[in-house]
Amino acid sequence: MIGNHLSDIIFQLMNVQKEKSKGPSFEILLKKLEKLTEDLESGSMSLEDSLKSYEEGIKISRHLLDYLDSAEKRIMAISPKGIEQNIELKKPELAEKLEGT
Repeated sequence: MIGNHLSDIIFQLMNVQKEKSKGPSFEILLKKLEKLTEDLESGSMSLEDSLKSYEEGIKISRHLLDYLDSAEKRIMAISPKGIEQNIELKKPELAEKLEGT
């Protein structure tokens, strides 16, 4: 039962990664964010262009955080400590299922 649950978690994480792989890679987004930061710090942009660059930077930052979150989940899913935590988190749920049978 726990093995099946763990398989489900890994399958879901693989699907999340496939969705992420449709867009630009982490490295490409990071380079774009670095370029936007350099442009903003140069002070040579108009206020409107600066605001647009800032907004784009925020969007890119959110995508980067999503990538990092996804990577952390993948690591936790395959690491022994992550497996233990998943089991601990599911103990109440498993107990309820066992009581219901």
